[in-house]
This record gives sequence, C-alpha cells and structure tokens, in this order.
Amino acid sequence: MKTCQKGLTTAEIARMLNLNRISTSKYLNMMVAAGDAEMRAHGPSKVYYPCQRVPISTILNFSSDLLVVVDDSLRIIDANNVLLDYFLLKKSDLIGYRIDYSPLGHYIDTVILEHIQKAISSTGSTLNIKRTVKEKDYYLQLKFIPTLFESGDHGVTVIGEDVTELHLHRQHLEQLVDERSIELVSANEQLKKEISNYKKIRTELKTSEIKYRELVQNANTIILKMDIKGNIEFFNEFAQAFFGWTENEVLGKSIYDTIVPSEHSTGKQVSELLEELKLNPAGFTRFENENIKKNGELVWISWACKYIRDTKGIPKCILSIGNDVTYLKQAEADLKFQNILFSTQNETTIDGILIVDETRTIISYNQRFVEIWDVPKELIEKKDDVSVLDYVNNQIVDPVQFGKKVEDIFTDHKRIVRDEILLRDGRCFDRYSAPMVGPDKTYYGRIWYFRDKTEQKQYVEQVRKSEEKLADIINFLPDATFVIDTESRVIAWNRAMEEMTGIMSPDIMGLGDFEYSLAIHGSRKPILIDFALKPDQDIPPKYYYCKRDGNKFIAETYSTYLNPDGLYLWGTASPLYDATGTVIGAIESMRDITTIKRTERELKEHEAICSAIVEDQTEMISRFRPDGTYVFVNEAFASFFNKPKNEIIGTEFLMRVVKEDQPLFHQYFSGINKSNPVITLEIRMIPKEGEIRWTRWNIRGFFSATEKIIEYQAVGRDITEFVAAKESADYQALLLNQVNDAIIATDMEFRITYLNRAGEGLFGWKSREVMGKDIHDILQFNTTKDHNPGIMDQLLSRGMWKGPLVQATRSGKRIRIEWSISIFKDHAGTMRGIVGLCREIPAK
Repeated sequence: MKTCQKGLTTAEIARMLNLNRISTSKYLNMMVAAGDAEMRAHGPSKVYYPCQRVPISTILNFSSDLLVVVDDSLRIIDANNVLLDYFLLKKSDLIGYRIDYSPLGHYIDTVILEHIQKAISSTGSTLNIKRTVKEKDYYLQLKFIPTLFESGDHGVTVIGEDVTELHLHRQHLEQLVDERSIELVSANEQLKKEISNYKKIRTELKTSEIKYRELVQNANTIILKMDIKGNIEFFNEFAQAFFGWTENEVLGKSIYDTIVPSEHSTGKQVSELLEELKLNPAGFTRFENENIKKNGELVWISWACKYIRDTKGIPKCILSIGNDVTYLKQAEADLKFQNILFSTQNETTIDGILIVDETRTIISYNQRFVEIWDVPKELIEKKDDVSVLDYVNNQIVDPVQFGKKVEDIFTDHKRIVRDEILLRDGRCFDRYSAPMVGPDKTYYGRIWYFRDKTEQKQYVEQVRKSEEKLADIINFLPDATFVIDTESRVIAWNRAMEEMTGIMSPDIMGLGDFEYSLAIHGSRKPILIDFALKPDQDIPPKYYYCKRDGNKFIAETYSTYLNPDGLYLWGTASPLYDATGTVIGAIESMRDITTIKRTERELKEHEAICSAIVEDQTEMISRFRPDGTYVFVNEAFASFFNKPKNEIIGTEFLMRVVKEDQPLFHQYFSGINKSNPVITLEIRMIPKEGEIRWTRWNIRGFFSATEKIIEYQAVGRDITEFVAAKESADYQALLLNQVNDAIIATDMEFRITYLNRAGEGLFGWKSREVMGKDIHDILQFNTTKDHNPGIMDQLLSRGMWKGPLVQATRSGKRIRIEWSISIFKDHAGTMRGIVGLCREIPAK
C-alpha cells in the first residue's frame, strides 16, 4: 500500500502475492476480523483500509498501572513494563506460565481466579481487595477485562491499581461505569441491527472496541489526545474528574489555556518538551511536569507521550497518559530535606561517626571522625575498616586490649558497648557502638561514635577539687550551715552546726527522716531547707517572717529548743543545681540574731520616742533620696503642702518653688558636698494654688564612706510673717537705729525717706526735719548724671557704689564721708529707692 498510494484491486493484490482472488479475499476478511484492517461497503464493492487503532500491547506500556494479559487457559501471554519493574521480574519469568503457578501466584487467591474465569467467559469485573503491609492497610482495585485476541480467542486483561486514596470514591466510579456500560450495550445493540449483514464480525469488533473504551475510560489514569498544536481532541472521564473540566469545556481548547500553567516553578516548559518529542526518533518520551486544575490548584503529573502517525509517517496527534505524582513529589522533597538534615547533623555533631557494614567495609563517616583520629585522606577513602583500625591502634595506650575488644564487639551482633579509650597523647575518648539490625533481625553492620571527653574529664577533676575546696569552705563558714540531697539526707554539716546543736558531723551524715530538723527544732517536720528543695509546700507558722526571693528563702524564727532562754534564728535556704540546671539538693545557713533582735527592739523604742518628738515639731521635716523619693515627712511638712503623708512618702514629690527663686534654690542645693554638708536658704514656695509663702530651709546631706551622697534631710520653717515684718518701715527703723553708721534712704526722685539716729548725729539734722526733702538740698549731695555721672551709672548698672565724698553738715562744716550706696528693690524686682550707709573719715 505504501508504494501504491491510489490503492490496489483484489486481482492486483492476488498477482503480487501469487495467490488466487478467493484466498486474497479470505486474508482481507481475516485482517478485518483481527482488527488490522477496516472495510467499508460502497454499493456492491468493498474497500479495505489499514486500521488506524493503536495495538493494545502498545497501550499497555503507556499505562502506569500493573497490567497482565492471560488466555483462556490462564497462561500469561503479556505483561507491561510497570508490572515487571514493580515485581523485579523479566517478561520471560511470566510468559507461558499459568498465572497461579507463576511468580505472581503468591498474590493470587481463589476469588481472583474466579473473576479471571468469569472474564474469560466474556464477563468483565472489578475486584477491590485489601492487603496489610507493615501494619498499614492498602486497597487495590483489580479490573478483569475480557479481551479478544487477533486469533479470535478469548482472554483476560487484569489491571491492578492502588486505590487507597480513592477508596472513598469507589462507589461513585462504579455507578458511572455501570451507567456507561448500559449506554454502550444499548448502542451496541443498535449497531447490531444496523449492520445485520455482518452481524458476527461486527459484533466481535464492537465488543473489542467496547472493552478498549472501557479500558481507557475506566483506567484511573489521565488519558488525553491532542493535535500537534496542543488542542485537546480526547479527554477521558478520569481526566475530567481530576482537572475539573467537563468534556464540552475542554475539547478543542489548547492545553496551554486549560491544564498547563502560564508560569512554571521548575522544570522545562511543556512546549519545549513537545518540541524535543518531535526530534525523538521513537516518537516517545516521559517527563514530569507541573500542571494546573480548573480551580487553580497546581499538581505534578508524570506524562508518557507518543506521536501517532498516519500511514505516511506524518505525526497527526499526540497521545498522552499521565499519573498524579504530587504526593510523590512532596515525598521526594521531604526525603531530600531529611537527607540534608541527616547530613547536616552528621557533620555538625561533636561526635566522630563511623558506620561499617557486615563485611567490615566503611559505608559512611563524618569529618569529625577523621579529625579526632587524624586519619589520612587516602586511607579513609579506601573504605577498609581493618586498615583504619590498624592506624588508630597505634594511638591507643593499650593497643592489644583495644584490638581484642573491637574484634569481640564485631563478633557479637547484639552487643551494645559504651566505654572510655585512653590515648597516648593524654586524650580520652568516649566510645559508643551499637549494631544496625533491620525489622527482620537482619544484621547490616555497626555504627561507632567517638567523642573527645578530655576537657570533660579535666573539668570533672576540677569540679571534684572544687567540691573538696567548697566542702572545706562550708566547714569553716562562721554561720551554721548544712546541705541535704534530693532524698533529704544530710551530706554536709559544718563545725558551726556542731557547736549550735551539739551533734557531730559523723553522727548525722547520711541520715534522713528529718534528722536535721530534730537536731535544730526538736521535731521531725519540714523546715526552711525543705521548702527550698520543694517550694510548693506551705511555710509552717513557726517562721514568723519568711520571704521568697526567686529560688531563695529567707526566714526568721524563735526557738527555745537549743536555749531555754530562747533564740532568734535567721536562716536562708536555696536549692543546689548541677551543670544542666537539675536540682541536686539544698543548702541552709543559720545565724543566732538574738543580740541583734534585742538591739532592734531597743532601737525601735528609741525611734518611737524620736518620731514622736519629730512629729510634734512645728518645723517642716523631711528626708529624701538623691532621686527625689521621699522616705519620711512629718505632719507639719504634709500640712504645709496640703497633702496626706502617704501621698508624699515613697514618691518623687516636687516642692513648688516660685519661678524667680528656682535658680537660687538649685544653686544652693547643688553646693552640698562632703566639705559643705549643710546649707541654709530662704526661698518662696507655692504650697497651694494662688498662695506664696516665704520659707527658710536647713538642708543637710548624708554621705557614704566613698563620699557619695545617699540621702538629704530638710528642716523648714514658714517665715512669711517675718519677711513681711522686715519689709515694714517700723521694723526697718527699729533695726537700723541700732547701727553705728549713718544710714540715709531716698526714693528714686531723691526725696529723703529715712534717716537713722547715727545720721542725725553726723549731719546735725533731725529725721522729722528732712523727711520728704531733696537730699541734694540738705547735704549738698549731687548724684545726678549732670553733676556726678559716675555714681549714678554704677548704681544703675551694678546696683551699688562705694567711695569718699565731701558733704556739709547743718552748721555748714565740711567733712569727708566714706559712702556705700545701693539700689533698693521690692519683691517684684522694681527699683524703689536708694540706700546709703556712711561714716566720717577721720582727719589725718
């Protein structure tokens, strides 16, 4: 046919085959019956065409399910590569053998044989079986499909699929199969009526076609056919259910618009893979690729793709069979991660690791093993355990004993060993070895761990010496101290405890049952050290004071057991931990504080008296720390600031100072030091809104031994009335008249407002005579800018002037006077007048 594109007549074929026409016609009819050719009737003529169907043997190898084909005598005549690979068999191990006597017979039972027999009788069936492997249940679906061979004989195609994950969908799929089978049977019956002239041949051909379609539609595999541009021509029911596309939605559409994502996370583009398929001489390829469902879910599919060519060898379409390997991909990723994790752990561990199989061949080791044993690279790469053993044997203190023990360990396949190895260079290794045994008790070799514990041993020795030293320290502590372990047994009892209780250390060491409590308090009941060991217990009432600070307990108790006159005992107890933080015991120290308690009682009585005295004072008294926190204020202080004492004590109470006085306050306050511990200042304060009061404060600083200030004491008095009195004229007169120097005051207009008695005696004028008069007229005293600009300039700029002047007395006598002149200001800082103090300069 390839050489005669226009076709041949029966006669021409007969001549070419050297047969008669009748024989040629019979052969053509046999090819039609076998499915190798197709025949169409055109009137009285019959036209034969090459069959376009794919042979079933080719389809079998496209499937990822387990497939086997048997004849009516149960002999295996074909099996796909998936089944052979799964059971590690060759096709020659199966072909020609009855299935129940073949290597597959172990998995065949009577129920499966009954289904095969039914299929031979043209009754296809599906059997769901359950198998338990390693305590895990697996569900398999076996399909028994009647098969018509080319010879016309009947057989069975058995398809096995793991349907564990799809077990819940089985009933729905069976219903679909039944419905589809009914439709196909009905269509088959209709076709039988339409082609009644060829009933037998057509019936057999249709039956074969139905079985083939059932194989395609019912296979739990994605099967699709597309043209060479990627437009979908066939999409089986499983593919529709898997991707979520219906047949009407997907047929004619491009795979790039339906099941191929626009972007791939990894791997080649599908278009590239299909182009490579064109260049494949076999026209067949396998690959795994990322696909997308209708709902946007990304899945991984393992595809087997093959070009379907026409009679001329030109590719017409692509047949693709795919299986969901999403879970497999995830498992591969997990396995890869686990391998990386194992490798990382293997290389980052501080142990040297060596794994040897049953033949004494090294199958794995880490770099740490090479480092601690200093094994040459070329030696370890030989993977010979005996050679490595000979090398490390030279580093051992006792190589003979070491080698003998290694051999004994290798001989005993059940032995687990942990011991120490001493090296000649002074190092010490911790060795651990265990056999590698499988679930079936098969021995696979040994794994060895080596850890350099030289520093650890040195540390243990240091700890031992430290413990001995600590024991000596505890023994010579001035406080009575003892230690118990987690079983409440005494493990340390120092000399101070012996002196306090009268019980010697050898007599109580190792004893439990609250023997230490009996020695201290006269009763076998838990005491402070027991609460440090087990802090969830209730503190007994014998401790009138108990405080917990983290894991430390501090308590005080009164006892008459050790002394009939009574003792006050102060104790502290805390748990003891090892290097891992595990509690290994507890320690308690006690001190006789009877003298301290009596002193405290006397001190409290004295403090009570002092406190009463302080509280009764009218002065404001307070004590505060450098950070401003008040530790004490008396009632006078609290009343002045209109605050309860409890709102001041313990807080950083801020005394409100008039703004103009704040610089003065800070200047004086910052001047307190060790050499100047006390300051006195007068400032205005605001005890409450809208009120200003003058106060005088004596502030003292208290210092530590390092001259660091630790506390302040302030004693204050309200002097508002006193200040007011000072500002009054009567008070000034009373005060200034006692001064021996002459004092004269004017307002800013130079009118005399005051002249004291000494001034009257000096100048000869009475105070009442000069009051309100211009000082220049009385004393011939010029301070104006016109007459004496230097005096007035200094008064205005500096606030004062000093120097000699010549004045006239009332009698006209000229005398030299030494002056000290100042500007007088009120509380608001306004200049109110000028005050001058003077005395006569004696003549030389």
